[in-house]
Amino acid sequence: MKVSVLMPIYNTKEEYLRTAIESILNQTYKDYEFLIYDDASNIDLQSIVMSYNDERIIYKKFEKNQGISKIRNELVKDSRGEYLAIMDHDDISLPERFEKQVKLLDNNPNIGVVGCWHGFVGNNKIFKRPVSNKEIKNIIFWECPLHHPATMLRKSVLIENNIIYEEKYSPAEDFALWVYLFDKTDFYNIPEVLFIYRNNYENTTTVQNIKMEIGINNVLNHLITSHPREYERAEIKKKLKKHIKIMFSPLKYFLEPFAIIKYLFKLLMTKG
Repeated sequence: MKVSVLMPIYNTKEEYLRTAIESILNQTYKDYEFLIYDDASNIDLQSIVMSYNDERIIYKKFEKNQGISKIRNELVKDSRGEYLAIMDHDDISLPERFEKQVKLLDNNPNIGVVGCWHGFVGNNKIFKRPVSNKEIKNIIFWECPLHHPATMLRKSVLIENNIIYEEKYSPAEDFALWVYLFDKTDFYNIPEVLFIYRNNYENTTTVQNIKMEIGINNVLNHLITSHPREYERAEIKKKLKKHIKIMFSPLKYFLEPFAIIKYLFKLLMTKG
């Protein structure tokens, strides 16, 4: 078994769940198991999942709500694949996502996490993430550099380093995962849209937003403590970039008219 697809579900709308499942079943890459774990939903999702009658689907429902971090850890523990394809219950994986991520991991044993660029349901915007390992690790101190449900992980990197999803950082447990992997493996984002994200901010409560902010701040504090030198270098780069932008923006407006005059003069001389 090459790939295990890990998808936690909870009270998901039928339309969204079916779209997510079908996007996995329609992958051009076929060698995978599809683990769908239900975190004690109070609506019937089992009948929706099992209606696909696909032998690759493994469904499990918990009697009591475990929380997202525990469910993710259960999925990792039960998986049999060499690679772990992360998937959320309401997003869409484009058909070539697995094929391209598997190929990249196969050809680059130093890379333990591969993501991609992603689009959004309902509009044509493209969210471009940093591509190289260096670029990704440079911005991890300011923002999350990978879109978690669009990633594929090398399972051995997690197992060999005893890395799990930490419940104490939930709901920012995915960001914490990247921090724990910071000096354990290389990262890469395929510069291509292979994933479509469903923006559900309208359903996010104020309490959930506060919990997310607290989780992210806790992760960043851990990152700064565990990697002070890298943080210092990243902060210096960030500040320099900001100051250079401020310093040179007035100069741009000052020089621009001269550039236009120079171009017009050159054009006139050529015609003459």
